[in-house]
Amino acid sequence: MAKILNVAVDDVLAEQALMGYRERFAVTGLYENHVFEDVAATLQTLQQKGFHLYLATAKPQIYAKQILEHFDLLQYFTYAYGSELNGERTNKGELIAYILKKEKLDPAECVMVGDREHDIFGARSNGIDTIAVDYGYGSDAELTQAKPKARIAKFSDLLQFF
Repeated sequence: MAKILNVAVDDVLAEQALMGYRERFAVTGLYENHVFEDVAATLQTLQQKGFHLYLATAKPQIYAKQILEHFDLLQYFTYAYGSELNGERTNKGELIAYILKKEKLDPAECVMVGDREHDIFGARSNGIDTIAVDYGYGSDAELTQAKPKARIAKFSDLLQFF
Protein backbone atom coordinates (compact mmCIF):
# COMPACT_ATOMS: atom_id res chain seq x y z
CA MET A 1 0.00 0.00 0.00
CA ALA A 2 2.89 2.36 0.77
CA LYS A 3 4.14 1.89 -2.79
CA ILE A 4 0.74 2.89 -4.15
CA LEU A 5 0.64 6.00 -1.95
CA ASN A 6 4.33 6.74 -2.66
CA VAL A 7 5.17 7.32 1.01
CA ALA A 8 7.83 5.94 3.31
CA VAL A 9 6.31 3.54 5.83
CA ASP A 10 8.04 1.21 8.23
CA ASP A 11 7.26 -2.51 8.04
CA VAL A 12 5.19 -2.56 11.23
CA LEU A 13 2.95 0.30 10.12
CA ALA A 14 2.58 -1.25 6.67
CA GLU A 15 1.54 -4.56 8.21
CA GLN A 16 -0.97 -2.79 10.47
CA ALA A 17 -2.47 -0.95 7.49
CA LEU A 18 -2.76 -4.19 5.52
CA MET A 19 -4.44 -5.95 8.44
CA GLY A 20 -6.88 -3.06 8.87
CA TYR A 21 -7.75 -3.12 5.18
CA ARG A 22 -8.27 -6.88 5.21
CA GLU A 23 -10.47 -6.71 8.32
CA ARG A 24 -12.75 -4.11 6.74
CA PHE A 25 -12.76 -5.84 3.36
CA ALA A 26 -13.67 -9.22 4.90
CA VAL A 27 -16.69 -7.74 6.68
CA THR A 28 -18.14 -5.22 4.23
CA GLY A 29 -15.78 -4.41 1.36
CA LEU A 30 -16.18 -7.66 -0.50
CA TYR A 31 -19.92 -7.11 -0.77
CA GLU A 32 -19.60 -3.57 -2.14
CA ASN A 33 -19.84 -4.85 -5.69
CA HIS A 34 -22.54 -5.44 -8.24
CA VAL A 35 -23.00 -8.03 -10.95
CA PHE A 36 -23.12 -6.67 -14.48
CA GLU A 37 -26.18 -7.30 -16.62
CA ASP A 38 -26.56 -10.79 -18.11
CA VAL A 39 -23.59 -12.28 -16.23
CA ALA A 40 -25.52 -15.02 -14.41
CA ALA A 41 -27.57 -16.00 -17.46
CA THR A 42 -24.49 -16.05 -19.70
CA LEU A 43 -22.48 -18.15 -17.24
CA GLN A 44 -25.40 -20.54 -16.93
CA THR A 45 -25.69 -20.86 -20.73
CA LEU A 46 -21.96 -21.52 -21.12
CA GLN A 47 -22.07 -24.12 -18.35
CA GLN A 48 -25.10 -25.81 -19.96
CA LYS A 49 -23.19 -25.95 -23.25
CA GLY A 50 -20.55 -28.01 -21.45
CA PHE A 51 -17.85 -25.40 -20.89
CA HIS A 52 -15.74 -25.63 -17.75
CA LEU A 53 -15.48 -22.14 -16.30
CA TYR A 54 -12.64 -21.07 -14.02
CA LEU A 55 -12.18 -17.78 -12.23
CA ALA A 56 -8.67 -16.32 -12.32
CA THR A 57 -8.48 -13.22 -10.14
CA ALA A 58 -5.70 -11.33 -8.41
CA LYS A 59 -8.02 -11.00 -5.40
CA PRO A 60 -7.24 -13.39 -2.58
CA GLN A 61 -8.97 -16.68 -3.35
CA ILE A 62 -10.80 -16.76 -0.02
CA TYR A 63 -12.48 -13.43 -0.81
CA ALA A 64 -13.18 -14.29 -4.44
CA LYS A 65 -15.12 -17.38 -3.43
CA GLN A 66 -17.12 -15.43 -0.85
CA ILE A 67 -18.01 -12.79 -3.44
CA LEU A 68 -19.14 -15.44 -5.93
CA GLU A 69 -21.21 -17.16 -3.23
CA HIS A 70 -22.78 -13.87 -2.12
CA PHE A 71 -23.92 -13.11 -5.67
CA ASP A 72 -24.95 -16.74 -6.31
CA LEU A 73 -22.37 -17.20 -9.09
CA LEU A 74 -20.05 -19.84 -7.60
CA GLN A 75 -22.34 -22.59 -8.90
CA TYR A 76 -21.30 -21.80 -12.49
CA PHE A 77 -17.56 -22.22 -11.94
CA THR A 78 -15.64 -25.46 -11.93
CA TYR A 79 -13.23 -23.73 -9.56
CA ALA A 80 -12.39 -20.20 -8.45
CA TYR A 81 -8.68 -19.38 -8.30
CA GLY A 82 -7.10 -16.31 -6.79
CA SER A 83 -3.99 -15.12 -5.06
CA GLU A 84 -2.96 -16.18 -1.58
CA LEU A 85 -2.97 -13.82 1.39
CA ASN A 86 0.83 -14.15 1.56
CA GLY A 87 1.13 -12.60 -1.91
CA GLU A 88 1.56 -15.79 -3.93
CA ARG A 89 0.05 -15.77 -7.43
CA THR A 90 -0.81 -12.06 -7.54
CA ASN A 91 0.81 -11.94 -10.98
CA LYS A 92 -1.91 -12.87 -13.48
CA GLY A 93 0.47 -14.78 -15.77
CA GLU A 94 1.72 -16.90 -12.87
CA LEU A 95 -1.85 -17.51 -11.68
CA ILE A 96 -2.97 -18.64 -15.13
CA ALA A 97 0.08 -20.91 -15.48
CA TYR A 98 -0.80 -22.42 -12.09
CA ILE A 99 -4.40 -23.06 -13.17
CA LEU A 100 -3.35 -24.62 -16.48
CA LYS A 101 -0.99 -27.00 -14.69
CA LYS A 102 -3.31 -27.85 -11.79
CA GLU A 103 -6.34 -28.46 -14.03
CA LYS A 104 -4.31 -30.06 -16.85
CA LEU A 105 -5.79 -27.63 -19.39
CA ASP A 106 -4.63 -27.13 -22.98
CA PRO A 107 -4.11 -23.38 -23.56
CA ALA A 108 -5.31 -23.80 -27.16
CA GLU A 109 -8.71 -24.84 -25.78
CA CYS A 110 -8.99 -21.94 -23.33
CA VAL A 111 -10.12 -18.33 -23.56
CA MET A 112 -9.51 -15.62 -20.98
CA VAL A 113 -12.19 -12.98 -20.53
CA GLY A 114 -11.04 -9.90 -18.64
CA ASP A 115 -11.31 -6.18 -18.13
CA ARG A 116 -7.65 -5.23 -17.56
CA GLU A 117 -4.40 -5.43 -19.46
CA HIS A 118 -3.08 -7.82 -16.79
CA ASP A 119 -5.72 -10.32 -17.88
CA ILE A 120 -4.76 -9.97 -21.54
CA PHE A 121 -0.99 -10.09 -20.99
CA GLY A 122 -1.23 -12.91 -18.44
CA ALA A 123 -3.30 -15.07 -20.78
CA ARG A 124 -1.15 -14.28 -23.82
CA SER A 125 2.02 -15.23 -21.91
CA ASN A 126 0.44 -18.67 -21.46
CA GLY A 127 -0.70 -19.09 -25.08
CA ILE A 128 -4.37 -18.33 -24.39
CA ASP A 129 -6.64 -16.22 -26.62
CA THR A 130 -8.32 -13.27 -24.95
CA ILE A 131 -11.60 -11.39 -25.01
CA ALA A 132 -11.76 -8.01 -23.29
CA VAL A 133 -14.94 -6.54 -21.88
CA ASP A 134 -15.49 -2.84 -22.56
CA TYR A 135 -16.69 -2.17 -19.02
CA GLY A 136 -15.07 -2.71 -15.66
CA TYR A 137 -11.80 -1.22 -14.48
CA GLY A 138 -9.77 -1.09 -17.69
CA SER A 139 -9.91 2.03 -19.84
CA ASP A 140 -10.45 1.95 -23.59
CA ALA A 141 -6.84 3.05 -24.12
CA GLU A 142 -5.52 0.32 -21.81
CA LEU A 143 -7.48 -2.41 -23.57
CA THR A 144 -6.64 -1.10 -27.05
CA GLN A 145 -2.94 -1.12 -26.16
CA ALA A 146 -3.20 -4.67 -24.76
CA LYS A 147 -4.61 -5.94 -28.09
CA PRO A 148 -7.02 -8.69 -27.07
CA LYS A 149 -8.20 -11.05 -29.80
CA ALA A 150 -11.74 -9.64 -29.42
CA ARG A 151 -13.71 -7.10 -27.40
CA ILE A 152 -17.31 -7.20 -26.23
CA ALA A 153 -19.65 -4.46 -25.03
CA LYS A 154 -21.76 -6.64 -22.75
CA PHE A 155 -21.17 -10.01 -21.16
CA SER A 156 -23.86 -11.82 -23.13
CA ASP A 157 -21.91 -10.95 -26.30
CA LEU A 158 -19.63 -13.84 -25.30
CA LEU A 159 -22.25 -16.25 -26.60
CA GLN A 160 -21.54 -15.21 -30.20
CA PHE A 161 -18.13 -16.89 -29.86
CA PHE A 162 -19.29 -20.16 -28.29
